[in-house]
Amino acid sequence: MTIYGLLGVLLTSPWWTLEEGLRLQRLQEWADTPLQKKMVKVSAGFLGTPYALSPLGEGEGVDEDPLFRWELVDCLTFVEQTMALSLADTWEEVLPLLNDIRYAEGKPSYEARNHLMEAQWLPLNLKKGYLRSLATLFPQVKVQQAHKQLTVQSWAFAEGHSLKLSAKARPLGRFGVEMVPLAQALPLFSKWPEGSLVVFIRADLPKQITRIRHLGLLVQAPAGPMLRHASRTFKKVVDEPIEAYIRRNLAYASWTLEGVAVYELKRPEKSIQKPPEAKPMDGP
Repeated sequence: MTIYGLLGVLLTSPWWTLEEGLRLQRLQEWADTPLQKKMVKVSAGFLGTPYALSPLGEGEGVDEDPLFRWELVDCLTFVEQTMALSLADTWEEVLPLLNDIRYAEGKPSYEARNHLMEAQWLPLNLKKGYLRSLATLFPQVKVQQAHKQLTVQSWAFAEGHSLKLSAKARPLGRFGVEMVPLAQALPLFSKWPEGSLVVFIRADLPKQITRIRHLGLLVQAPAGPMLRHASRTFKKVVDEPIEAYIRRNLAYASWTLEGVAVYELKRPEKSIQKPPEAKPMDGP
């Protein structure tokens, strides 16, 4: 293959179709790319990747799915893997970074996984320094706190019970997310930085243990702001006009969208210690 042919493969082929050496070469090409732009490049490598609900696990125990995989994603694992690949300076750092994003203490176990966005994933990754809220980026926005109250009764409903977490591992309390109401957010999608993480917040229903069911990345395209996301509707990772996604989901009257939370990816101040045997993937 000529250098031009190789370059074409690197720029256009999805991650899951590449051999490991080409994946590594692609990441090396982007080593000095600013973080938000690198997020856009890395995430583009997942376009077309098939959707599957909860494709990652701990490789053993309750969820035997692999810790990392290229060929299947859902909305959260697409974002998590994009974050880890974007933050890594070396190939060996990818899996330790992903584990630190997915687990409270960075050590894989089902009960230590950040299952719930409001109560676990968002506050812990904000605390660790991976995220910075962009809700207050524009002074005219009246930011609201979107709260979710989790009680013992919350976990008794079908959704909470289905997670099969021990009582000790079930978060309890009132958890808040900085939310930009939908009407205020719509004209701002063209202004928020490309590569921002967009989290969609629904109405609060007592029988649901979370108000957050979807997230993706903001991409600024010539046709307008796009949501790059692993879509259950399209059954793969796509770029979809963000207003089209919102219009479609506003149709769910019983559990409609109320607003968004928007975050910038950051490099944490602490370093992630990688184990000597760490590999960037367990899946094909």
